[in-house]
Amino acid sequence: MLKKNLFLIIFVVLILSMSLAVAQPVYKQNTDVLLSLPCTINGALCSPSAVCQFSLITPSGITLFNKENLTQDGGLFTYQLIANQTVEVGSYEFPVTCCDTGNRCATRYLTFTVTPSGAIGSSGEAITYTILILVVLILLILSIIGAVKTNGDDKYDIGGNLLELNYGKYLKMGLFFLSVLFLWFLLFLGWQTAEKILMFDFMLTIFHTCFMILTYLLAPIFVVFVILALIKWTADLKLWELAERGLQPR
Repeated sequence: MLKKNLFLIIFVVLILSMSLAVAQPVYKQNTDVLLSLPCTINGALCSPSAVCQFSLITPSGITLFNKENLTQDGGLFTYQLIANQTVEVGSYEFPVTCCDTGNRCATRYLTFTVTPSGAIGSSGEAITYTILILVVLILLILSIIGAVKTNGDDKYDIGGNLLELNYGKYLKMGLFFLSVLFLWFLLFLGWQTAEKILMFDFMLTIFHTCFMILTYLLAPIFVVFVILALIKWTADLKLWELAERGLQPR
């Protein structure tokens, strides 16, 4: 039941985020953006003497510009936003009012979206990431449970003589390292989901930072596991050698 509910929560969140994505321009966060549009009033193109003004409202409701003039350039009206004006992730409101000769005016209510990646993921990507996250999360939990429950103790008789070496200790170590790999991949999926699908700037930073830290630590962690395995293997060989000679471990 828990796994089913977890799947439904992740799936609903991703699909709802995709349903909010409409056909509108999408730009990358913290980059220069050139806003441009043709000037039309009642379906007719504006004359060279037309004036277009725009306002710009961020996703949090802050007005960056109010009735700022657009620049006419070859039939298009443009305005260059700089990188620090596209910091916030989300949908920006961009109402534009154009006036031409004869007091003819028209207002268009436009929007554009800023995302960390400069794109909005498709519904297919949302479903794919949902399934991958669920599968990797289950594998992570199973590997941790398996490592904790695996018995790696050697068997001794009452007198302290070795009866049997238990190689489960190596399986235990392998499962722990496998859980680290699953965690690493899960952080990667979280990073990609936050960037491409959910557009959660805060979660993007957390997942990306944790993923990069674990990426740098993977090689040292692997070396530590190998060294521990070799130490245990050497100890097992000595224990078996003593057992064959009828001696007890010191």
